[in-house]
Amino acid sequence: MNHSITKEDRIYLFVLFLVLLTYLSFELFRFGFEHGKDYAVAALSL
Repeated sequence: MNHSITKEDRIYLFVLFLVLLTYLSFELFRFGFEHGKDYAVAALSL
C-alpha cells in the first residue's frame, strides 16, 4: 500500500477546492448583494 499523494489525487483535490471556492464566493456575493440593497434603500430614504 502506497499512501503518497499521486498527481491524480492532487488534480482531484484542486478541482474540489476550486468548486468550493466558487460556491463560497457566489454565496458571499449574494449575501453582500442582498444586504447592499437594503443598505442602499435605507440610505436613500434618509
